[in-house]
Amino acid sequence: MNTKTTLITFLMIMLLTAGNSPAELELPSVEFSGFADVLWQIDNGPEDSEDFAIGQAEIDLAASLSDRVNLEMALAYDPDSGSFGLGALVMDLALLGSGENHFHHSNTIENAGLLIGQMDVPFGIDWMFYPSLDRQFITGPLVVADTHDGWNDLGIAVYLETSLLNAVIYRLNGTGYEAPFLPDDSVGGDISGAFGGRLGLNALSGFELGGSFASIGNQDGDQVSSLWGVDAQWATGPVYFKGEYIVQKVGLDAALELQHDGSYVEGMYHPGGYFLLARYGSFSPEGDEFSRESRVCLGAGYVVQDGAEIRLEHQIGIDVAPDRTVAQFVVGF
Repeated sequence: MNTKTTLITFLMIMLLTAGNSPAELELPSVEFSGFADVLWQIDNGPEDSEDFAIGQAEIDLAASLSDRVNLEMALAYDPDSGSFGLGALVMDLALLGSGENHFHHSNTIENAGLLIGQMDVPFGIDWMFYPSLDRQFITGPLVVADTHDGWNDLGIAVYLETSLLNAVIYRLNGTGYEAPFLPDDSVGGDISGAFGGRLGLNALSGFELGGSFASIGNQDGDQVSSLWGVDAQWATGPVYFKGEYIVQKVGLDAALELQHDGSYVEGMYHPGGYFLLARYGSFSPEGDEFSRESRVCLGAGYVVQDGAEIRLEHQIGIDVAPDRTVAQFVVGF
């Protein structure tokens, strides 16, 4: 360490500790976690693909300031570039709630707050399963991939949770939104803002019904694309079901306006050391009947130990989707 570096380090320590004794200075604790998975393409993969590939890899950091201000950061691996980049950076302000870890106390609201930063956009319910550690299926639903494809964006969101409902509204840059089926004459490349939200109702024990909406605009303030959907999920014992229906409108600022839609329903039986999976999903782009897709996914997995799973999925393609079989080994810490 050279003299200049030593001096800078000393000055930083003095500034951080000024006016505080060592006993008074409390630095926030930082929690580290992460996960990674490796894929084995057993049968009928893409022509240019190798048999083995890294699916996802992520390093997560979380810090809390007095349990009221929280910071979460995710460094995610990009298979295309072969490098790590910022996948998420979220500041969470716990404004209102029934516990002690909020700025203000409430007897009716369990949790309410403000999210600021780069986040997975809470449209529908599949966004909660984007990390491979959280999704027992190896692949995601067709309609999600073909309408908003793991939408991750920078912005602000307000959330609310009670015993009967949960809600979130957000305002985003919109540049993280990808719509693969935009018409040729759309100016969707000039996206300059997005807003939306979701409302979930806990009508029965273990059952939730939700609805979502999102609007994406361009630099002139015109709407380029929109999404709306309904979703449901139900859990009882070792059984879990979820499903969504999504409608996407594209080219709203162009001469050709198109409406695409799709849906899926999936179920999981997870009694403990293993799990069984089944899903049917479809996606229908308007004006492009040759790109319609339907797929049945049958899967199984074995829990090696907590945080480590071996999975197998067989996909039965309908329409243009091919049959394929893929295995996955995922580990989290």
